[in-house]
Amino acid sequence: MKLIIYFIFYLLVPIFVVGAQEKIDLFIWAGQSNAQGWTGNANEYPIDSLALDSSILLNWTFFEEESSNGKWVKMQPQKGRYPKGHFGPEVSFSRDLKKAGYNPAIFKYTRGATGLARDWKSPGQGGIYDHMVTDLKKAIKDLKDKGNSITIRGFIWIQGESDGDSNDNANAYKANLRRLIEDLRSEVVKNPKLKVILGVDEQHGFMVERPQVVEAQKSIAESDENITFSSMYALPKADATHLTTKGLIEHGHRLFNAYQLLSLGKQETPHHAGKLKVLTYNIWNGFDWSKDNIRRAKLQHWVNLKQPEVVALQELLCNYTPEKLKEDAKSWGHAYSVLLKTTGYSVGLTSRYPIRLKEKILEGMHHGALHCSILDIDFIVVHLHPGSINKRREESKVLLDKIERIKSNNEKYIVLGDFNAHSPFDAIFYEPEGDLLNRLKQNNINKGLNGNIDINGDLDYSVLSSFLSIPMYDVVKNYTQDLDERGSFPGRVLGVINNETEAQLLSRLERIDYILVSPELAVKTVDAKVCNGVENWYLSDHYPVLVQFE
Repeated sequence: MKLIIYFIFYLLVPIFVVGAQEKIDLFIWAGQSNAQGWTGNANEYPIDSLALDSSILLNWTFFEEESSNGKWVKMQPQKGRYPKGHFGPEVSFSRDLKKAGYNPAIFKYTRGATGLARDWKSPGQGGIYDHMVTDLKKAIKDLKDKGNSITIRGFIWIQGESDGDSNDNANAYKANLRRLIEDLRSEVVKNPKLKVILGVDEQHGFMVERPQVVEAQKSIAESDENITFSSMYALPKADATHLTTKGLIEHGHRLFNAYQLLSLGKQETPHHAGKLKVLTYNIWNGFDWSKDNIRRAKLQHWVNLKQPEVVALQELLCNYTPEKLKEDAKSWGHAYSVLLKTTGYSVGLTSRYPIRLKEKILEGMHHGALHCSILDIDFIVVHLHPGSINKRREESKVLLDKIERIKSNNEKYIVLGDFNAHSPFDAIFYEPEGDLLNRLKQNNINKGLNGNIDINGDLDYSVLSSFLSIPMYDVVKNYTQDLDERGSFPGRVLGVINNETEAQLLSRLERIDYILVSPELAVKTVDAKVCNGVENWYLSDHYPVLVQFE
C-alpha cells in the first residue's frame, strides 16, 4: 500500500511543478520623467477595483535614485518624492493588458530630465542604456530561475524632450534612437521584430522649437511595421513638462491601444473581454470644418477614456478622408474604420474588430447611411434630414426596408446615430408652450411637413415610432428617468455661438440621437446612457450615446 502511495506521489510531483510555471508577457518600459511618472502622486493612485495589481509583476529603477533593488514585486506605487510614492502610465497600461488576457510583467527603467545623446548614450558607451541592459538580463534570469516561461512582448520608450535642448542633439536623435532600438532587438532581446512604442510630448517647448525629435520618432515608426508612435497630444498637464495623474493614467490607456494596434498588424485578433460598448457621436461640422484641432483632440481623449469597441460618427465633412478617420480611430485604439463618403455631411464607423462593409446607402437619403457588420452584428449608421419631417419619413422607409432584409438573416442588428427626430417615449417631457416648441414653431412657419412641426403644431413622433414598431428597442429609455438624463441636444458650446444662457439651452433640451437595437440585443444590454455631463459640454453641439452589452 505504501509503495502505491509513493508511486502516486512521485507521479504527481512533475505535474505540480509544471503547473507552478507561468507564461509571462514581459514589457520593457524606459524613458524620462513622463515614463517615470514624476507628478504621479500615489495619493491619487487609481483604484484597483478588479484586484489586478497583485497578479502583475513590476521591477522598477529610477536610475541612481530609488529602485526595487532588482526584485520583482507586485504592481504598486514606487518610492519617490511623494510620501506615499508615485506611479506612471505603467499602471493603467498593465491593467489593460491583464484585462485583455495577457500576464504582464513590467521592467521599468527611467530617469527624469535625461537625454538620449547625453545620458542614455549609444550601446557600449557606459550610459543609462548599458546599465538598463545589465539589469534587464538579471531580471529575466530571475524569472526564468523560478521556472517561468518569458516572452518579451514590447519596448515602450517615452523620451525625447531633453534632446530638444540643442540643435546638435535634436538633429542626431533619429540616428541615436535607431541605434538603440537595433541593439535592443539584435543583441539583447534577439528578436528583430520586437514591437516598439515611441512617445514624446509634442507640445513641450523644446519640441515646438526643435520638432526634429518628434519627426524622428514618427519617421522611425513609419519605416517599420513593428514600431508605432503614440501621441501625447492634449493629455492633461501639471506644468509645461509633466502630465497630471489623470494624464498619466490616460497615457497608459493610449499606450495599450497602440500595442493592440501593433499586434493587429500581424492580423492577430484582439482579446475580447466578453462585453461590447457601442458609442454614437455627432461631432459638429467636422470639428469646425477641420479647423478646431484642440476640440478634436479633446473629443478623442474622451472617447479613449470610455474604451468603446464600436464608434459611429456623424457630421464628418470638409473633405473628411478615410485617412483622417483612421487617425481618429487610432487615437482610441481602433484598427478598423469605414467612411461613407468624402463630400458633404458624411458618417463613419470605427471598431476594435474587423469591419465588413455591406452597403453605402445613398439613394433616397439626404446625408446617406452606412451598413456594416462587426462581430456578426449588423450596424446601420444614420444621419437623417435635419429640417423636414417628410424627408425623414421617406428616409425611414428606405432604412426600414433594409432592416427587414437584415432580420431575415440575422437577429442582431443596431441602428444608431443622429435621427433628428423625437421619441414617443419622451413626449411627456415636452411642454406644449415650452421654449423648445415655441422656438420650433417660430422657425417653421408655413413649412408644414417640410419643416420640423407636424400639422397639429406638435413634434413629430412617427419616424422613431416606425423603427420601434419593427420592433426595435430604445434601450436608453430603460436606464434613464427624464429629459435631463436623456437629452442629446443642444450642447453647452452653443451658448457661446448663439449668445444663449445655460438656462435657455436647458429649456430647449431634446433627444434626437439614439442607439436602437434588435430584441436579441435588447436583453443583453447592461447599461445605456446619454453622456451629457460636464465633460462633454463643449466637445460638440450634440451629446454622445453609449450602450454596453454582455
